[in-house]
Formats: sequence, C-alpha cells, structure tokens
Amino acid sequence: MEKHLRQAGPKEWGGRDGHAVKDGRSAHSRQPLEQLQSPSTHVYIPPSHSGRMRTSRGGSVGRRTSGTGHRSPASTIGHVIASVIGVTIVLLLVVGGLTAHNVYNSAKRVASEASNIMACVDKFETAVRDGNPQALRSAASDINGSAHGIQNELSSPWWVIASLVPVYGSDVKSAQTLADSMVDLSDNALSPLAYDSGVLSLSNLVSDSAINVDAISSLASTCQMAQPIVRRDAEAINALPDAHIEQFATVFRKVRGRLSSVDDALTKANRILPVLPDMLGAGGQEKTYLVIAMSNAEMRAAGGFPGAWGELTVVDGRMSVANFDTIVHEQGFTSEDAGGEDAMLAGLSDTGYYSHTLPADMTTSPDFTRDGWLMASAWEHFKGTHVDGVIALDPVFLQKLMKLTDTSVQADGFTIDGSNAAKILLNDAYWKYGNDNDASDAFFRSVAVKSFDEVLSNIGSAQITDLASVLGTAAAQRRLELWMANDTQEDIIKEVGASGHLSTDETNPVLGVYVNDHTTAKYAYYLNVVTQIGDRIRNGNGSYSYSVTTKLINTADYETIRSAPSYISGTNPEKKTIDTMIERPIILAPAGGVVTNMNLDGDGGMIEGTLYGFDCWTGTINLRCGQTATLTYTVTTSANAASDLVLDTTPLAQDFS
Repeated sequence: MEKHLRQAGPKEWGGRDGHAVKDGRSAHSRQPLEQLQSPSTHVYIPPSHSGRMRTSRGGSVGRRTSGTGHRSPASTIGHVIASVIGVTIVLLLVVGGLTAHNVYNSAKRVASEASNIMACVDKFETAVRDGNPQALRSAASDINGSAHGIQNELSSPWWVIASLVPVYGSDVKSAQTLADSMVDLSDNALSPLAYDSGVLSLSNLVSDSAINVDAISSLASTCQMAQPIVRRDAEAINALPDAHIEQFATVFRKVRGRLSSVDDALTKANRILPVLPDMLGAGGQEKTYLVIAMSNAEMRAAGGFPGAWGELTVVDGRMSVANFDTIVHEQGFTSEDAGGEDAMLAGLSDTGYYSHTLPADMTTSPDFTRDGWLMASAWEHFKGTHVDGVIALDPVFLQKLMKLTDTSVQADGFTIDGSNAAKILLNDAYWKYGNDNDASDAFFRSVAVKSFDEVLSNIGSAQITDLASVLGTAAAQRRLELWMANDTQEDIIKEVGASGHLSTDETNPVLGVYVNDHTTAKYAYYLNVVTQIGDRIRNGNGSYSYSVTTKLINTADYETIRSAPSYISGTNPEKKTIDTMIERPIILAPAGGVVTNMNLDGDGGMIEGTLYGFDCWTGTINLRCGQTATLTYTVTTSANAASDLVLDTTPLAQDFS
C-alpha cells in the first residue's frame, strides 16, 4: 500500500489511516526498516523552506493537506545526494568529535610517558656521572618501557585519523617517526650499552692495581654496534619537517641536540676504546712507557723541567714502575741518534739554550710530539730499552689525582696528599734540601714511586666521570702529555687533546704563549704569566686581528729570594742581581697567521723568526722581585679562520687567580 509522509507537527507522526508513525513505521504495521525495499517506498526528505514536505517521487505535502504534486527524477536524485552529504557531514562531526576526545586522552598518556623518559634520562646521566651501572640499567629499562608505551599510543586508530588532518597531521606523522626511532634507540643501542656498563665503575675496571682489559674490549664492541643505530635514527629525526605545534618543535630540537651529542661521544669512544686493550698489553703483550716527571718550578715550554724519568710496564692491564732515576745531564745523545737533524728547532738556535740533544732540555720545545719522540730516543740511547710511548706529568696533576683517590704518602718527614703535593714538590722540598741535589733527587724518586702505587691502588674508589674530568683538564693545561710510537695511537692521542701538539688547523686559530726559564734554578715557582686577548677586528681579506697583552710577573719577595739556597735563586752567570729571574718567552702565531707590532715594556728584547713553520717571536726578559714585563702585540689569523682565537700556554707552578 502506497503511503505518503507528511511533515511532523507538534504531535508525533501519523499515517494516512490515522495510526501513529514511529521510527518510520506505523504503529499498525511494525515491519523492520530493512524490509521496506519496494521501489514504491518513499524516502523522507527534510522539509523545504516553503514549509512543504517533499517525497522521493517529487510530490509535496502541504501542512495538514493531502495534496500530491510530483517533481522530476533529476530533482529527486539531487535531493537524495543532498541527504547523503548531510548525513556524511553529521557522521564526520561525530567521528571527529570521538577522534579528538580519544586523541586528547591518548595525548595525556603520551605526555606522561614523555615526562617519565625525561626524568629517566636525567637519572641515566646521573648514573653515568656517578659510575653506577645498576642505576644506569634501571634508568635504561624505564626509558625502554616508556618509549614502547609512546609508540603503542601513537599507533592507535585515533592517531592514524588525526594524521590525516591538514597541516597539523604532518606533526602527528613526525611524532610517530620520532616514537619509532626512540624505540629503536632504546632496544638496540641504549639498553645494550647500559647492560655492558660495568666499566663505568672504576671499582670494576681497576682492581688489585690492574685494569680489566676484557671489560674495555667488550664495551668497545658494544659502542661499535650502537653507533650505526644512533646515526640512522638521528638521520631519520633530522629529516623531519619543522613542526607547526610548538610543543612538538621543542621536543624535536631537544632530541636532535642530544642525538648529535651521543653520536659525537660514540665517535670518540670508537676511536679510543678499540686501541686501549693493545696499549694496555692485552693478550700477554708487554708494553713499556717512559714516564717523565716535570717540574714547573723550572719552567719549560712544553710543561716543565724533566727532573726524573722511569719505566712503566703493562701486561694484560697490570702495571708496575721500575728504573726511576734522575734525568740524564749528558750530551752523549746526538740528533743523529734520534734519526737525523732536527731542523725545526734550529730556527731559534741563535737565541741559545734550545738544546734538543740534552735530555734535561728536551722540553724546551713547545711541540711535545717532538719532545716525546726525542725523549724516547734518548732513553733507548742511554738505557738500551725501546719504549712504546712517553707519559709526562707535573706535580699539580699528581695532586689532583691524589685528591681524587684520597691518597697520601710519607717521605722523609713530609706527608704528601691531595692538598699540598704541588707545593711540597715544587718549593718546600728545595728549601729543605738546599743545594744537596742527591738528597732532593732521592726524595723525588721515592715520592714518584710511592704516589703512583697509591693512586693506582685506590683509583677504584673514584667516579669515572671525575677521573675523566681530571684527565681532560690536565691534558688541556699541558700538565699531562702523551706520545705514542704507534702512528695510529698517536693520532688518537692528538684527537683527544693529550699530545701537546701545535695545531696546524687554520680554521680554529690557536695562539701559543710559552716560556722557558733560563735562571738555571727553581725560581719560576714564583712566576706568573697572564695573557689577555682583545676583541677581534675583521680584515678586508677575511682574516681577523686581535690586540694581545702578555704580562710576565715576578711575584717573589726580595728577602725571600735573598735568603734562598742558590738551587732556588739560580746560578746562571747572566743574572744581573741575586733576585733576577731570566725568562725566554715564545710567542707563536696561529697556523697561517702572523704576529706583528711586538713591543716589550721591560728589561730585555724580542726577535722574530720561524719555528715549525709558524711565525714566531722569542727573546730574553729579566725580572727582579715584584717587577712586571709587558708584551703587547697584534695577532692576525688566516683568512680561513672560522672561530675565535684561543690560547695554548705553558702551565704555571701556582694558581695565582
């Protein structure tokens, strides 16, 4: 039976037979909607603005009338399409609302997991700093759980729908990529590193005066495995487009910065760790290193006067010191013994006292890559033993190590520890022993052997990051310098900044200010050297110029020096008065640069020359107690310079700051 629908009034719909119509069906005939499939079935279309009711056949029903006008089929189809669009819009609004609601709740869970990751990253860094493998593993496990949690959340259908939203959908896709990378990093790099982190605890790395070579080898393998993973995830994250949502943009920047730092750290680790086992005598090898004890009280350009030397032997990480003796003061060693004429030092020969054949004077060169090689050659010449490397250190560095390990030694009435080692070894001992060189040499040999044994025995009590800081600072200040006979190992020592080499990198200019004491004494304990670099001025060719001032200050009191033994005040016949300090500075221009406008306000003179291919100024300065000599000059870099001028200088015996 054909039925026509009319527009509903205030009352419910009714059929033509007077029965009420509910849900599209009359109360008289309640057949299911899905069964109403006859072509004659009418489809309800919303009322027109005219107030008439339209039917699928084009007819209309006036309010409370039974008129049955008809429309064309095309018009009917248009109305059907409009209905479909209307319903679709409603459905999209409903789905959009549900999506927004679910994405909002999911985003809160993601934010919670992200906050947990950041907290765990802080715990991770603290664990590394404290050398706590257990805490490190716990933090890595928590990071892993949260990373997977974020990945699961961002993989839900609601986030897939959200990713289709114009503009901001790209941020969602980027966040999903970031989550996948975080899981990859956690599963395949961070967790393996954490569970192979036993060497972070020095108590695990060093025991019974031996270094655990196997642990270092294992960590080296893990680091080599981890870096490609870090790099591929860094590349994926770096390729993400700039985020439109500021919170996302902030997270992306932080993650990119951290991954870059991790990659740099792994690059260094993968250069160093693989060669350490060989350097430590892995596999039963015997490695021998020449140890040089430098004294800043008698200043030398590379660090200090090499007062004593001895052998450090390492087999499978186990170390021992032997044959420690006073440095040789003999000229029996020649440049030919070291493999040929050392022409690079000959450039300053006219100023005198730059001997490269006398072991006691070999550190007068500021280039320790040359000094170390010469020292090794001299040791082999005088002692008959080939060495695999040279380790030079000063009392200030020794004091830092003793403080780090909370150690002390007794020697001839002195208690030497982390608070006084430098002062005793650089000044007090010379006052006690006066001009008795044999007694002072015996004292220094005893302290060197005892302190080394104590530091090595107690190094396990220190935090590895604290040790790394002490080593890094000492190397940067030239208080610890290394030379290796193996070229690959020597290159690595240069990369970590412990070689005492002179930089040939024009893009990162370095000004060298070095001092050789010529007083023939331990008078330089009282010498202060201060260099100030002014603002840079850009030149027309792209180079930069700096106004620089270097002051040499004799801080000693006249009465102190007048009453001092000659071993402190000096015996050089060139001294003008008893309190005269004779110093020979070396001002070395940066690679590709020059030093000009040199002026000395003080007693002495400066000349220009060339050393190691660098433009160089050197000369002699006389300083009486309380006097200051001031050098002013202009340093101009190479046109290739891409960073500010930095200073490399000879370390002092005291901290005058």
